Amino acid sequence: MAQQQPALRTSTGEFFQLIRVYYQVFNPKTVLGVFRKLRCMKFDRSRNRWVWLFEKEAKKLRFSMPYNQVPRQMRPLVIGAFFFRSDNQMHLDLRSSERTVAAIEFFDKHINRRAAKVTHLRIVNKLFESSQDNAQQLIKQSPDAFFERDDIARLGDDLTEKLEQVKTEHQDFEVRQQMALDWIEQYAQSPLPEVEEMPANFYEDGLDALEVSLNLRKLELIERWQGNQQANMLDIIKKLNIG
Repeated sequence: MAQQQPALRTSTGEFFQLIRVYYQVFNPKTVLGVFRKLRCMKFDRSRNRWVWLFEKEAKKLRFSMPYNQVPRQMRPLVIGAFFFRSDNQMHLDLRSSERTVAAIEFFDKHINRRAAKVTHLRIVNKLFESSQDNAQQLIKQSPDAFFERDDIARLGDDLTEKLEQVKTEHQDFEVRQQMALDWIEQYAQSPLPEVEEMPANFYEDGLDALEVSLNLRKLELIERWQGNQQANMLDIIKKLNIG
């Protein structure tokens, strides 16, 4: 049996995991004005995108590899890329859960919420082998191949549908609450879908809840990569004594 290769990591040391953050844009001129003002943002005309660089205002962000350890020949290091889908929609492509949490917090501080807000995320629940050929292929390949698919699991839609069903079938609040919790537990025992869409809930629940949710997914993927193919989020939660 061939030995398992290490999982691919980003240039700043985190596990390589493709994540796309979607924004509703209310004032594109304001958003573009912020991008032009930030020295860590640069417009990439060849790909019609705004790249977020691990430089200037962003250099204090804490990743596995801090800014001062990034080799000079790798600078400026691209840590994210914004694409406008239309005047009122844009998305940010990232390559780790750590960069995702950092990005949402960073841009919330610089972009007024009346100009743009995070709506949801799409996550590739998969780690990749760290061969050079594989790394180069992933870098060259458009993330659209993962995110623009017809078979994406939508956690928000599933949960809303289940809660509505429980509400219709049962009048007693405690019964509804228990059934909803049972469904969530059952979901947590199921294997993660390869590509998943989930609501950000950033403005309602804060950044910590989103960070925990992303970390649980990452920990399940690490367990599976290490050979525990039965791993699920419920096991991870129990192991960490969350709740």
